[in-house]
Amino acid sequence: MFIIIVVIKFGRRTDIRKDVMKISARCQYAIKAMLELANHYQEKEPLQLQEISLRQRIPRKYLVQILLQLKGANLVDSVRGKQGGYYLTVAPSHVTLGAIVRLMQGSLVEGRETGRRAGGSGRLSPEDEALQQVWRDVERSMAAILDAITFEDLKERCAAGRYTANYVI
Repeated sequence: MFIIIVVIKFGRRTDIRKDVMKISARCQYAIKAMLELANHYQEKEPLQLQEISLRQRIPRKYLVQILLQLKGANLVDSVRGKQGGYYLTVAPSHVTLGAIVRLMQGSLVEGRETGRRAGGSGRLSPEDEALQQVWRDVERSMAAILDAITFEDLKERCAAGRYTANYVI
């Protein structure tokens, strides 16, 4: 029986199988920006860049780039002018963590081959092949978890005090 513990930390590397999953700072900032916008979704008023930056402690230069990428994916839109800012174009219940990670990083997990080729034959040893399958299963499970968590879920968890806006999964 296997017991697998997976730790995902934003920003810092945690070595469990040399990081099964890495979340970049840019991706973490995108998640925090989306969460901030999700918290204001019902207000139907745009949030100014400076407000998002200050509340979530996201450097402005990153935030501008991130919001443009989110806008390109039709998740966010903007209003110009003095009262302008950014707002979600889709309900927080329709956007998952997995979707944002894929958008910002290209995939949920890095493809990685484990082990050495047996005797230079180009094939993995049976042990390495078995372990590689276990890691693929872990990666699929992580993807399923991230795809099941919506920004509405995160809002509720933050409101219940189970997570803060600066969270670690």
